[in-house]
Amino acid sequence: MKQIIIIVISFICIILLDIYQVNFLENTSRYILSDIQDIKNAISRNDLVDASNGVSELEDTWKNLKAGWDIFGEHDEIKEINEHIVKIKVYVEYNEVADAFVEIASLENLILHIVDTESLKISNVL
Repeated sequence: MKQIIIIVISFICIILLDIYQVNFLENTSRYILSDIQDIKNAISRNDLVDASNGVSELEDTWKNLKAGWDIFGEHDEIKEINEHIVKIKVYVEYNEVADAFVEIASLENLILHIVDTESLKISNVL
């Protein structure tokens, strides 16, 4: 009986931790995706000063959230996020609009992929 109680409590703890993890990643990803959208809008308007400011905001947002994402995400994917942000910054600085949009799209897909794969689903467990 004691073993069953320990197993049930452990299972409940795992489920609660996963719920917290998914909520954290979903909520914080909204901040990142919002900054990315601001950059896209600025580039679309050919406002590279505003786009550069948006990249700075994205860097600040990422610096504040990176520690939490390091806990829940895979380190290779976190490293990729850093690389995409650096590339976006360089492309905006050098007015490489097409390349910036490619990196932005890749970063958006990576953020959404991380959020999706870290949730507790049968497809993610198998």
